[in-house]
Amino acid sequence: MGLITNHPYVKSDIVPVLESLDIPLGFMLLGLGQFEKEGYWPKGYNGAKIDTKAYRTKNPGNVGNNDEKTNNTKYYPTVRDGVIAWVNYVQRILDGKSAVYNTLGGANITLEKYLGKYQTGNVTSYVSQVVSAFKRNGQTISGKTLLKSICSIGAEKKKPEQSQWKSFNTGIDWLDNFLNNIFYIPQL
Repeated sequence: MGLITNHPYVKSDIVPVLESLDIPLGFMLLGLGQFEKEGYWPKGYNGAKIDTKAYRTKNPGNVGNNDEKTNNTKYYPTVRDGVIAWVNYVQRILDGKSAVYNTLGGANITLEKYLGKYQTGNVTSYVSQVVSAFKRNGQTISGKTLLKSICSIGAEKKKPEQSQWKSFNTGIDWLDNFLNNIFYIPQL
C-alpha cells in the first residue's frame, strides 16, 4: 500500500504494522496521524534527551498513558501489540462500548471532539496533524468529519470477514500468541 509519513520511526516501526492489519485505509490514516502527533521516537531524534513515552513503552498511541498526576503508564511487549491496543480502543468507540465517548456521541463524534477527549494538549494542533496525514495520502477530511466516516474510508475494498486484529484482544489468546512468537520451535 505504501502509507506516506515524514516521520522516520513511524515509517520504519509502525507503517508495516498498520499495513499488515485488515483494517480500512481511514483507520490506518487516523492511526498514522495520531502516532506522529503522540511523538514516537528515541533519544537523540530531534534533540530528544530521552526516549518518548510512546517509544519507550511500545505504545505509539499512548493508550492508557496520561500526563496527569496519576502518571499511568501502559507498556506493550511489541509495537504491534501497542498498535493493536489503539485499534481496539477506537473500535470500542465505534461499537458504542466506550462509556466516556458514548456521552459525547460515540461513533457519531467528530474528529475534533474525539481528539479533544483523547489528548491533553492543543486540540487544534492535533486535528491539524491528523488531517495532514490524510492529505499526504490523498484523502480529505476535516475536524468536523465523523469518526465513523473516517474509519470507514476504504472499507468497501475490504472483505466482510472478521478482522485479524480482533483476535489480539487480551487474556490467554494474547499470551499464547506472544509465547509462540518468542519460543518458536520448527517441526522436524
